[in-house]
Amino acid sequence: MDRQVTHINTFHHDDIRRTVQVTRGVLNLIGVWPSRSTPSAFKIVKTKLIRILCQVLLYVVFVSGALKISLKELNMYRRLKVLGPMCNILMTILKHIALIHQGERLKACIRYIEEDWRKVSPTEDRRIMVDNSKIGRSLAILCVAFMYGSGFSYRTILPLSRGVIVTSQNVTIRPLPFDGYYLFIDPQKTPAYEIIFIIQLLSGFVQYSVTSGACSLVALLVLHACGQLQILIARMEDLTQTEYFPNKNINRKLAAVVKQHIRIKR
Repeated sequence: MDRQVTHINTFHHDDIRRTVQVTRGVLNLIGVWPSRSTPSAFKIVKTKLIRILCQVLLYVVFVSGALKISLKELNMYRRLKVLGPMCNILMTILKHIALIHQGERLKACIRYIEEDWRKVSPTEDRRIMVDNSKIGRSLAILCVAFMYGSGFSYRTILPLSRGVIVTSQNVTIRPLPFDGYYLFIDPQKTPAYEIIFIIQLLSGFVQYSVTSGACSLVALLVLHACGQLQILIARMEDLTQTEYFPNKNINRKLAAVVKQHIRIKR
C-alpha cells in the first residue's frame, strides 16, 4: 500500500470534533481555548471577562487564606492546614496564566492537528489516528470526571455533612469548604455565609477546570504525536520493502517521510 500519497479525509470534520471535544469544552469554561478564525468583538470581550472572573475567584480564596495565616491564626498546625490548599490555588493561578500566555502556541498546535486529520489517508493511517484519539479522549474524560467528582464532593458534601458545630463557648460554626479570614465580614452570618460558600464553590470549579483542562490538553497533544509517530514508522517500514526499491518514485516517498519527520519534531 502506498502511504505517501496525500489524501483528503472526507471525515475530518467529525474526526477533529471528536478528538478535541472534551478538551475544548473544559478550556472554553476558563477562556483559554483558541478561536479557529478571527474572533468577533463580542467573543473577545466575553473571553476576557471569563479570564478575569476566573482569576478573581481564585484570588479571593487565596487572599482570604493569606489573611488567615498572617492575621488570625496563631496555631502552627492550623496554619499548615490552610497553607496546603493555598499552594494548590497558587499553582492553579500560575497554570491559568501560563495557558493564557501560550494561547498562540496552543492555536498553532490545534492547527497542526486539524491539518493532520484533513490530510490523513482514509485507510490504515486514519485508523491509527482514530485509535490514539480514542485513548486521548478516554484519558481526558477520566481526568475530568475524577477532578470534578472528587473536588465537588470535597467542597460540598464534606462541609455540609459535618453540620452545624457548637463550641464550648456556645458559638455556632457553620463549616466552609475553605477556612479563610474576611476582615470586617462575619462569614457565619446570613447571607455572608451563603455568598462565601458559593464563591468558594465557584473557585473550586475554576481550579478543577484548569487542572483537568491542562491534563486533557496534554493527553490530546501527546496521543496525537504518538499517532503521527506510528504513521511515520509505518511509512519507513514500507520503504524497506523490496517492492518499493525499483519504483521511480522512491525519492519522492523518502522526501515525504523526511518532511513528516521534520513536521513532527516541530
